[in-house]
Amino acid sequence: MTHKAPRIKSILNTCIIVPPDRKDASYARVFGATIKDIKGVSFDWRIYEPELEKQGNTSDCTCFSRLNCAEMVAKKAGVLDDDGNEFNLSELFLAVGSGTSPQGNNLKAPSEFFRKEGVVLKKFCDYSGVMLTDPAGTWNLRSIKYLAAKKNKRYLGGNWSWVKPTTELLKDALQYSPIQIAVGLDDKWNTADVVSAPVKYYGYHAITLVYIDEKDQYVVYDHYDKKYKTLAANYPILQAISYRDLVEGWRGNGVDDALFYNRMVGKLIILPERNGEVFRIFETYMQKVNFSCTDKPFWDLITKLWQINKVFLGVSNKDFDRLAKVAFANEGIKNAGSPITFGNTDCTYPLENFTIINN
Repeated sequence: MTHKAPRIKSILNTCIIVPPDRKDASYARVFGATIKDIKGVSFDWRIYEPELEKQGNTSDCTCFSRLNCAEMVAKKAGVLDDDGNEFNLSELFLAVGSGTSPQGNNLKAPSEFFRKEGVVLKKFCDYSGVMLTDPAGTWNLRSIKYLAAKKNKRYLGGNWSWVKPTTELLKDALQYSPIQIAVGLDDKWNTADVVSAPVKYYGYHAITLVYIDEKDQYVVYDHYDKKYKTLAANYPILQAISYRDLVEGWRGNGVDDALFYNRMVGKLIILPERNGEVFRIFETYMQKVNFSCTDKPFWDLITKLWQINKVFLGVSNKDFDRLAKVAFANEGIKNAGSPITFGNTDCTYPLENFTIINN
């Protein structure tokens, strides 16, 4: 007789996967010039484990994993609350304030609420036992506790950025903070010593990545059952957020010109305001890139294949002048190299719909 494996509890299906907004910070874009290729193991955040609680049967996994990151960073930095204690922030306050529903929340909403509105200490807004075991039957109590706690001091969270979940970028980001990640789960989640990649997703869950070991396996803290788990090196991480501090005005506003230039090194930039002129940014100079095509359908095809709005970074004229200023302090702007042609090329089509760095 064969038995079907028990499905994971439905409460582990409360992380809602929402694509990043184009205006959100990208870790690779902001910190690209400083990213290191770290060989071997990553930094290990387990030694800074704060007082961690279980989320019970609530749908608040995105809030528990967000505050786990904040409390570990505070503990490493030796930062205490106003009472001189290690930080123990309120997941319940963050959950209600960020709009968590019985179906859960996405990764971005709690981080934005924490950054803009702040969170009180847990002692001012905590779950009762029955709220953890029967969240549906006590849902109204959440708002009551939240409103009563709003009069207390709030602690603001820092900035955040999306991390493309490659091993290289995750190891680099782990130097600065634990990483909040979203993963899909199957029946092996609570049964395997090393959890292999899911065959079929039965749910989505937000947890805290604290370490990458010598086999590039992911060691995560799961606040659902208050346990560390090891995920196989090929386990799909669907989304990841770093809490490394962003530079002041990371979108370009108020950033020192040299820092702004360093962020662009290695990238291709495009100037929509100049009919799609393209430049490649090197460490000590910029170089113009020329290309053209006489056949519009062919041009449409290659831009689609290249996903050209992901290859090029749109830059306004104002920001281009800032880049040029730094370039001319070194080797300047060089002319385009020898052309690579596709037959006779003498017609250029303008490029549109690119991300513009805001000023």
